[in-house]
Amino acid sequence: RVEYRREPVGDVEVECSFMALSLGGRMRLVLIEQGDTFQFSLELGAEGEAAAVITRVTKSDLRTSETLAEGTLPFAVGRWTHVRFSNRDNHLRVEYGDEPRVLEASYARNHLHPKDTFGEGFSLGERVKLGGEGCLLQFKDIRVGRDLHYTQRGEHGTARPARIGSGQLFVLGDNSADSSDSREWGPIDAGAVRGRAVWVVWPPAAIRRLVGAIPGAPGPGGR
Repeated sequence: RVEYRREPVGDVEVECSFMALSLGGRMRLVLIEQGDTFQFSLELGAEGEAAAVITRVTKSDLRTSETLAEGTLPFAVGRWTHVRFSNRDNHLRVEYGDEPRVLEASYARNHLHPKDTFGEGFSLGERVKLGGEGCLLQFKDIRVGRDLHYTQRGEHGTARPARIGSGQLFVLGDNSADSSDSREWGPIDAGAVRGRAVWVVWPPAAIRRLVGAIPGAPGPGGR
């Protein structure tokens, strides 16, 4: 599993290859955001097609599981299979196999973590888990990514390629779904930049100095 402390970053994905050494049980990949636990599970009961499902459980009601998507995916004992499970801007997506079969679902919003008393929208504790139950599994090539995705917004670099000339920058905001940036404006002249990011100041729980910030720069509030 991968665990973080108080974590303001929402988007997360896990990518790996797995192989079942026997029939029976299930393989699971789990992503946790705020008060929600999202699980992709694959029933390994028979060769050929395996039942697949994406579910959500909230920390405030662990007994109730909500099915968000379901289908069947190819499966064989003793064969390595590549799988990626991602949560990007409230969209869950499973890519399964070398020529990926896709299982996906969207949801409106996250439930808050029970300890998020001020409604800041942070995640706390473990973020990614993988494993299984009732079966013997092997995993390899495990990779975890966080907040690396930009949504289809605007035209530059999305609907059509962006041409970035000498002395220009393509700038991207840190909130993919709600940032107005070069995806809409296009590249900007480097001379238009009037400052340099030094601190993260929101949410308050995540106040921190950015890596590579200017030495001696004042902190939030001029400190």
